[in-house]
Amino acid sequence: MKKYFFVLTALSFLGAVLSGILLFKHYFPQSGSSFFSCGSGIIDTCVAVSQSDAGTFFSIPLAAFGLLFYIFMIMNILIVQFSEELEKPVISVLFSFLTVSLLIDAVLGSILVKQKSVCSLCVATYCVNAAMLFILFFYIRKHHGLKASFLALSEVLFSVEKKDMTIKYLYATATIFICSSVIFFTNNLSLVNRIKNHPDSKLTEQLNDFYNEKKLTLKFPETDLKLGSDSAPVKIRVYIDFLCSACHSFFTQEKYFLSKYNGKIQILYYHYPLDSACNKYMNESVYKNSCIASRYMEYSSKNGFFSRYIYEHFRNYDEIAHSYTEKKASEILRATGISDIKYNEEEIKKKITEHIEFAEKIKIEATPTVIINGRKIVGVPPVPFLEAVINRELKSKNN
Repeated sequence: MKKYFFVLTALSFLGAVLSGILLFKHYFPQSGSSFFSCGSGIIDTCVAVSQSDAGTFFSIPLAAFGLLFYIFMIMNILIVQFSEELEKPVISVLFSFLTVSLLIDAVLGSILVKQKSVCSLCVATYCVNAAMLFILFFYIRKHHGLKASFLALSEVLFSVEKKDMTIKYLYATATIFICSSVIFFTNNLSLVNRIKNHPDSKLTEQLNDFYNEKKLTLKFPETDLKLGSDSAPVKIRVYIDFLCSACHSFFTQEKYFLSKYNGKIQILYYHYPLDSACNKYMNESVYKNSCIASRYMEYSSKNGFFSRYIYEHFRNYDEIAHSYTEKKASEILRATGISDIKYNEEEIKKKITEHIEFAEKIKIEATPTVIINGRKIVGVPPVPFLEAVINRELKSKNN
């Protein structure tokens, strides 16, 4: 008997950990942790799912319900371990909850299929639930039988004996305590998340300043450095130095936004290397060899693997930031799995120069400079502010 419940306890702990990670990703999606990312590319599908309408129920993250469910399971398994008398009714409770959970998982899984998102952490919890139900069904069938277990549950539920009433009271108290603890923990995570963000008054002020700014009316030059769908309604243009530390910080945010607004936004990059080797407007280089980085970004885009290359580039940023060379750029290229590339050197230099010249026309002075609907944001914008701008732009597109 013990081996069955040991496995069930271990699976419940695993489910609780997975739910905890998903809960963290719901409240801190822009944390940029690669260890818990779903997939190895630009878009984290777990963030995409957790930030969608399907990620909450009555404004409470589904992951919080999952965490509550697994703690409830652990509590019941411990009751069985310490009270053989309650084994039959308790395992029937476990079986009922697991059956319902699998039905809910089936609904959630169909939503994932509809969204064309593969949240590996979500799928892992579905597998945990299925495994637990299979083990419990096998145990009940072997030792008690389903009918006997549910009869034992009904006897306890409808009994008015003092002993059974005490059991029901303690059981209800423990369940309420677990629910309250999870809700308290979730609310605290929500509070911490709100404290990190700007107050509403400051956000409103920033939005007013942004939308009062005069719009750029010049036509932007063409760029092949794109992330996101060409059909996305909102275009975010970024003037960037690919060795710039602030640009690296902003890339972490870009991954979050591309995950949350998958198919709704597109990021278009424009070269502005702060390197006098190719930027004649720089008296001295701020980021030496960033012209090389721009060239390799163009190489990757011309050969159809820009998203893979920029991901590898910024993933290795801490290693290359202060020692970037042609050799380092080639190593990153090989890390993407690409060895044979074709390019026209003169055409690429011309494209970089075209971007730099246009940057001078619109008075780009720092990287990153973000441009949305003709209005500039200099530096790395706060996440709540950029979210508010994107939401407003999407709303205006839908009207």
